[in-house]
Amino acid sequence: MKPFHHPGLLAALLLLPLHAGLAALTPITAVVTKTISVPGFPGTEPSHTTVSNYGHKPSVILTANADNSSNVAFLNASGTGISILSLSVAGDRGQIGLTGRIDPVVLRRATQLLGFTRIPSDGSFAIAYAKDSATSGADYEYWISRVSSTGATLFSTLVFGSMDQAEVESKGQPGWFSSGRLAFNPTTQRLIAYTGHSLRWVDNVRHQAGYVATVSLMGELSVVTDLLSDWYVGHNFDQRLLVDGNNFYTLAHGDAYPRALVFGRWQDGAGGTSFVGDTEYFPIRGAIGDNTTETQTGGMVKLANGNFGVVYTTKISRNNYDICYIEITPAGVAGTPTWLTSYPSNTFAIYPRIARYGDAAAIFWEEVQGGTVRAVRTKLVGTAEANATAMGTVSNSAVRLPAVYDIASLPDGGILWASTRSAGSLVLQRVVDPGILSLSSQSSNADTSGGTFTFTVSSSNSWSWSDNADWLTSNEPTSQSGNQDFSYSVSPNTSTQSRTATITITVGNLTRTHTVSQPGNETANAQQYTGDGIPSPIEEEIRWLLNRGRFDSSAENAVQGTSYSDIPATSSALAPNQQLTLASRHHSEDMARNNAYQHETVPGSAYYNAVSQPTPWDRWEAEGYDGSGGENLAAGYPGAQEAYVGWWKSTGHRVNMYNAGHREIGNGHFEWRSSTYRNYYTMAVASSGNLSFLTGTLFRDGNGNGRYEPSEAAAGITIRLIVDDIPHPYYDVSTVVGSFAIPIQSIPAGSRVEVILSSTANRAIALTIPTAYSAYSRVNLPPGQGITYGGFTRSTGVHNVGLREITPFSGLAISPAATSIPAIGGNGTFAVSSNTSWSWSDNADWLTSNEPTSQSGNQTFTYSVAPNTS
Repeated sequence: MKPFHHPGLLAALLLLPLHAGLAALTPITAVVTKTISVPGFPGTEPSHTTVSNYGHKPSVILTANADNSSNVAFLNASGTGISILSLSVAGDRGQIGLTGRIDPVVLRRATQLLGFTRIPSDGSFAIAYAKDSATSGADYEYWISRVSSTGATLFSTLVFGSMDQAEVESKGQPGWFSSGRLAFNPTTQRLIAYTGHSLRWVDNVRHQAGYVATVSLMGELSVVTDLLSDWYVGHNFDQRLLVDGNNFYTLAHGDAYPRALVFGRWQDGAGGTSFVGDTEYFPIRGAIGDNTTETQTGGMVKLANGNFGVVYTTKISRNNYDICYIEITPAGVAGTPTWLTSYPSNTFAIYPRIARYGDAAAIFWEEVQGGTVRAVRTKLVGTAEANATAMGTVSNSAVRLPAVYDIASLPDGGILWASTRSAGSLVLQRVVDPGILSLSSQSSNADTSGGTFTFTVSSSNSWSWSDNADWLTSNEPTSQSGNQDFSYSVSPNTSTQSRTATITITVGNLTRTHTVSQPGNETANAQQYTGDGIPSPIEEEIRWLLNRGRFDSSAENAVQGTSYSDIPATSSALAPNQQLTLASRHHSEDMARNNAYQHETVPGSAYYNAVSQPTPWDRWEAEGYDGSGGENLAAGYPGAQEAYVGWWKSTGHRVNMYNAGHREIGNGHFEWRSSTYRNYYTMAVASSGNLSFLTGTLFRDGNGNGRYEPSEAAAGITIRLIVDDIPHPYYDVSTVVGSFAIPIQSIPAGSRVEVILSSTANRAIALTIPTAYSAYSRVNLPPGQGITYGGFTRSTGVHNVGLREITPFSGLAISPAATSIPAIGGNGTFAVSSNTSWSWSDNADWLTSNEPTSQSGNQTFTYSVAPNTS
């Protein structure tokens, strides 16, 4: 019914897989090569016959996309500037073509490539790279930039390198004696960066270690390394990174603290990002920090059984560098290592690589003897059939593995990698699909009227199909074989809710899915409102704090320990306005960059003319806003809470932002470390004509503290209105910070309005929706579906409606939403607010209650917690 936090009651059960001796698969021997002419493409890479003690900074990175297309980022042969290539769908037998190239302006000064990934939702790219510092030298600054598919800059964030290298705790030299990785987590909509760097310690010596951070899609940085001064594994020579839902995993090649190969576990959820723990799966002999490890990191991949397959090379206790494979559970429990080679002293393995290959994983490495690469060897692992398969040898002797970066698994089951052999030539090498099963299309979008659709199933074996929706039908035989066209029909959607279904094609233990999406019928004439823009996390947190206080200023006084009576008892929530937000952001930036603090437009502004546009209202008008209101300024506060409280405790600012006549807001925050106050805040509160909105912030209170935090934002939720049984012509989709606004001035007074919340995500989404100042309704959105959350009656007058003014149809709210009980146990209570009958249950034998199982209306719920003796 609600979460309870009771110290120390934890249990875990671990099951490790057993691999029985089943029929073997066919070893990989065929690799298709494609060479594409690319002006400026680098012509050299590290040696293929000498093992380095360190990682290598990549000059070429390939990322594979869901449609089998791929992108390649490369550091230009000149050593400055990064370009991005687009490659066509990798069809049968590896036919790949170059379809586009961008040379983003923001990357022209890049001197090292340290990570590259693509954001599928809009086709934009994120790039981690080094730049020279004017004060600290070459390759000193670490930057992450996001660019559009056409190369336009979306953000550019300096991660570290702003401090002079002579200062203690100054960070710089990203990728120093190491490499780098950058990944996108679609679950949390964050970028994850992992690289090596140098840090000047208190001994006045620069030391090398790993560095882990996350960056939002708006460029907001959060450092998540687990030790002092952004330090993860001393002498962290070569990095690997893998994202899996609300977690990500790292491989560290440690030469000091610890001196080992390390599997790291990190949580990346709605409540934020944090370090979980390490597993030292291979200890490296020798003295701490001697810079000689006789080991190569290799790589990792998630297996079909849910574990992680890790491969590495080492010559410790071996004749020469041998290949070793080990499985590690998501909890960090390492299995027994398996040696795949046992080379004599004159032969060794180099550049071990691993990728998913169907339900198995494929390991590749180069075999070196007598100063030359003798062959590329392969081994399938990860399933019983794969483990029983013999080692393979790539038949094309010219094939080489990427000396720096990973190989990529393609959605069709193949494997692809990129490398460089000579200047101006991109070499792509591909292991083709295992030939068992592929679909010509992974998804289809039907309109509300439905229709008939077809995709092609390609298989060398017999296959079967199934679906999971009664509105999707097919006359195809349940079992078929070979290559066939598959046709199906989608019924018209007469509901207001969007829906999805899945057709599953199965061959043995392999499956491929085709997803069918269909919108609700209210989308035909509806238009998304975009005038609210996208606030930054800090900007949205300020809006949330203010809207909570505007709903109940008496409760706000109680929380703040004040007794102000110069503001309304209640006033409607403020909706975000993109034009006001831009004006405020620009003014904050102008003040920060020019070390000014004034309402007047700053002379030398990059955005406005200080002579002809001197006032806040001139700046609003320049951005296209036609309205009236006021402006608040603040500077020096480290975050949203502090800035808001500062305004609250200042009479003029408080009265301005609590003015009941205001209906829109634009917060603008800008941080500039070299300015006097570092953080600058501008708040514009205003109204325009009779515009009014339904507005709010959608989030999940993951940590149970009863307030919004940007890391808890629920993005991608569609909010629609049904007015007297007729779809409203406007809707909105919550932004990455959870904000939304829908114009409602056209809704007549007295109309009954229903609020529909829906999501196209393939997972359930939990929301925490406020019903009063500190009371909340818990709402669960089913995967790919929507619910009618609640409603309100449109009253007379021109004003907004906030989430707290909506009556939940579920009729359920709990306050407080979470409770901490000491280890000695005790009693607790919370208030249940409901306009209907309700029942309760709990999930722990140490928690009891004498409350009736079924109750109704508003009640106080009492429970007891037993002492924790464990």
